[in-house]
Amino acid sequence: MKQLLFITLAVLSLIYSCVDSDSIFDADNIDKGEVRRDTLTATDSRFIEHGKINTGFSTKLLLGNFNDFECRFLVKFSTLPDDSIDLDSVYFLIQPTANIGNSNQEISAEIKLVTKSWDENVNTDENWSYDIDVSNSPLTTTTINFTPEDSFLYTIAIPDTIISIWQDTTGGDKNHGLLLDYTNAEDVKIFSSINSGIFPKLVYVYQNSSNDSTIRDTVFASIDASLIEFTGNLQSDSLLFITSGYSHRAFVKFNLDSIPKDIIISNVNFIFQQDTTNSIIDTTAANNFYLRTVISPLNSLPFYEVDSTFITNLYHNVSLFENSTNQLEVSSSFQGETGQEFIQSIINEKIEYGSFLLHYVGEGNTISQYAIKGANEYIKESNRPKMIIEYFKIPNSRI
Repeated sequence: MKQLLFITLAVLSLIYSCVDSDSIFDADNIDKGEVRRDTLTATDSRFIEHGKINTGFSTKLLLGNFNDFECRFLVKFSTLPDDSIDLDSVYFLIQPTANIGNSNQEISAEIKLVTKSWDENVNTDENWSYDIDVSNSPLTTTTINFTPEDSFLYTIAIPDTIISIWQDTTGGDKNHGLLLDYTNAEDVKIFSSINSGIFPKLVYVYQNSSNDSTIRDTVFASIDASLIEFTGNLQSDSLLFITSGYSHRAFVKFNLDSIPKDIIISNVNFIFQQDTTNSIIDTTAANNFYLRTVISPLNSLPFYEVDSTFITNLYHNVSLFENSTNQLEVSSSFQGETGQEFIQSIINEKIEYGSFLLHYVGEGNTISQYAIKGANEYIKESNRPKMIIEYFKIPNSRI
């Protein structure tokens, strides 16, 4: 049966010509095998503040202040030199990759000793504080200015007192790593994290007494994570905000009950129009989004339940990409699966549907604020979210 269906789709794709019907889903007047294209306009939309997000698996470490995003980061090294070694110096090495913002100003920063343990979830840990759980002693603090250039490796001397404290296990483990915090910034600087494959490093320099040579031991960071605070307050009657670094998520409702049960969906695309004026984008990152089904109705927000098949079924894991005209849409190569597997499953009541949820693919990877036009009366109808459906009927359909 599946083979017959896919053969039928292939044949239809050869004879398909774009036909726009005057009425939405006039299924009774579709000739058997005729392909139609109709467009649904979203009937409702809104966005919510989801909050802090896990940054421990990001490929980037962020430092600075830009557009209501305050960024700092933590890094820890598990490998320590033997405490019998008399260190000459210690260097912290970190690779910048890009900047977010255009002030072209230096970022002034401090490297501080961390005094409390943390893990990959530190950005969402309400019991961990960047201004409390660190030492402000000048003996364990280093200052540094980062220039706008983003190509050269920074080699920063840090006090060897820090290493001595880490080595001292009296009263428990004291190796909790370093905090990089900005003191003056108008942009955010991006550095490579351990998840990028370009690790932050420490270099221990000391003398080999046996042959009077200088030893330089390089060790790699074992864990790192950005700390991101969002100080803004996004509000709009007409726009939907989707953010990363600090999560806002958008919800869009289409009236799928208007789709007849006796049609077969061949392709589906979604169109969401960006509002470029209110979008703040990390141009070094791809603006890719997931579209998921939400079981709960919109009036139950912010408490909602998403469709569990998103995790286990590839075809229900719909990705949206930004096209050349500042729109989000489904890639043309996946519009077939989106229609045949995802939307068809909703129509066939195999997936519960309350609305669609949009969120960044990598919510914890960088900072971005993506605004799209919503579904209410303040937005021109042609700019509201759209769902474009191509469908047909075949004889003896059991769908």
